[in-house]
Amino acid sequence: MELGLVLAAVLGAGAAAGAQVPDTADTAPATIYDGRQLTEQAKIPRADLNLARRDVLPAARKAAHGQCTNGFSILSTASGAFTRSGANQRLLLYQYCATGHGFGRQGIAVAEGNSIVAHVVYDGGSDYGIRMLPDLDGDGLSELLVKAGGTNQGQTWGVVRVLGWSAGGIKKFGQFAVDEDDCDSPTGAGPLRTTVRLFAVPGQKPSFLAQRFTGSCEPSWNATKWKTTGGKGPVAPGRDRTAYTVLPMPR
Repeated sequence: MELGLVLAAVLGAGAAAGAQVPDTADTAPATIYDGRQLTEQAKIPRADLNLARRDVLPAARKAAHGQCTNGFSILSTASGAFTRSGANQRLLLYQYCATGHGFGRQGIAVAEGNSIVAHVVYDGGSDYGIRMLPDLDGDGLSELLVKAGGTNQGQTWGVVRVLGWSAGGIKKFGQFAVDEDDCDSPTGAGPLRTTVRLFAVPGQKPSFLAQRFTGSCEPSWNATKWKTTGGKGPVAPGRDRTAYTVLPMPR
């Protein structure tokens, strides 16, 4: 899988669902992820790069106690109202320390205007994409989806975590294994690619559905010819064990 391409067709059918925050009284399932297509990450605006260097990087360095703050970069952005209903805010997913293959320090900052209004850091290393989701639990705020993935010994994997912001920091809705590619593995059961279309049903405690697809090994992920293995059915999220540390905002 091309990990430089970000967030499978969430900018297709899923983007339409994420373009505006719908009323959660409508409990029809909404597509929040569709792994059959990949899209390129949009160029990071210069204003966000400057804001990150001014406010995000110093906070990340302080949180790391001055240790291992090399390689700072913004990986992905998304727009929505994450900490204040009706706000025009931007998510900045970044990394600032790589300690090994798929290991390092990462963070998510919420920008509003020319200020950072919320900020968390965590041990990660494999997160590379972020997008806005509609309000899933009726609190009037956009949720967010983080995409992670990697390749080991020819096997490529992908997971997504569904998150939201609360007064206490990050709230977790769970994580889902979404993509697998055995095409280059000498020991895999393939050659085969698998992915899912993931749906959320809004409510005080959102529920989720998944429809699974398989595909043969084409030269690129986007050229894969997908076949469904059945209709959508209930899926239970896995536990998100990521420990998010809330950073204080400057006064």
